[in-house]
Amino acid sequence: MTDHGQTLPTAVPMTGEQITAASRSKRLAAGYYPLRSTGIEKQISKEKADGSGNNLMLKVEISPLKDAGDTNSLFNRTLREYVVLPLQNTAVADHVAPEFGVWRTRTFLRAALGTDIIPEFPVRDDTGQWIFKGEHIPGDQVLAAKESVNTTVINKAAEYWNTEDAVNELVDCVFFGEIYYEEGSEYPSLRNLTPELPEGITLVEPGNFLV
Repeated sequence: MTDHGQTLPTAVPMTGEQITAASRSKRLAAGYYPLRSTGIEKQISKEKADGSGNNLMLKVEISPLKDAGDTNSLFNRTLREYVVLPLQNTAVADHVAPEFGVWRTRTFLRAALGTDIIPEFPVRDDTGQWIFKGEHIPGDQVLAAKESVNTTVINKAAEYWNTEDAVNELVDCVFFGEIYYEEGSEYPSLRNLTPELPEGITLVEPGNFLV
């Protein structure tokens, strides 16, 4: 048998022992976990058929913690979060900084660095007034507040990409997040990353991490 002129090897099925081992493997249960970033790498996304892609991004390795108060209580599973940065790739002609990279990066940096560095966007309180960084602000300042947060996010992203070793600030950060599975997928994904556990949310117990 050939493929594009190359001879393909003969396929040999897995042995019974290999099938048994694969059948015994378990996956992480869906739910909320304390998490720790354990490694980070700068990457560039692949170019797509329509010419998009070539985005600057961070591949972050993340592991669950068995105890949120003990950064050394790592569970032996690693997830990968790809954070697309809101930056222009100057090595590619006509590349435009991806707008969606702003909220992707903002979410991850807020979880990793905390709200003192990356504040939440303004929200309305029970009386309908706007609150930003714990203070009431008039409605005509909401856009400026959002812009100030996004400017911090973009500047941080540029610093991490352009300055050697600066990105190491994002390693060994502890935060919380939800592990979930896309329909039809057995590979765990992450969402709802946050520096603190949301009110009313219960963590998956360590004894129930694997299913």
